[in-house]
Amino acid sequence: CIIYNANVLREQFHEVVKVEPFVGDYDDGLTYLKGIQQEKLLIFLGSSFSNIPLNKIEDFLSRVLETMGENDKFLIGIDLTQDKDKVLEMYSYPATEVPFNKNTLTRLNREFNANFKQENF
Repeated sequence: CIIYNANVLREQFHEVVKVEPFVGDYDDGLTYLKGIQQEKLLIFLGSSFSNIPLNKIEDFLSRVLETMGENDKFLIGIDLTQDKDKVLEMYSYPATEVPFNKNTLTRLNREFNANFKQENF
């Protein structure tokens, strides 16, 4: 949950980091960030970057560059290789499987106007 995570970050780092939750797609986010004139750290970790279609990555990175100010920083984490068995094991682990599946249902409901009732799963 974005708000929950923002509240946790705000409580832990309020003296050194300004936390502003934002909901939108990558283009919306870059437009929003471009309007902030303070020094920024843009972070894309794990699978968030892999959500961008391969044929659009160059355009996206160009937009990131346009968004950044002179003193801004950009941090990206990319898995160059993944062990298929480890990934399958991770998503099959009971403690991970339920949150992962509920997140999938939440995204389907939100992004595709589905009407899955999580309590039925």
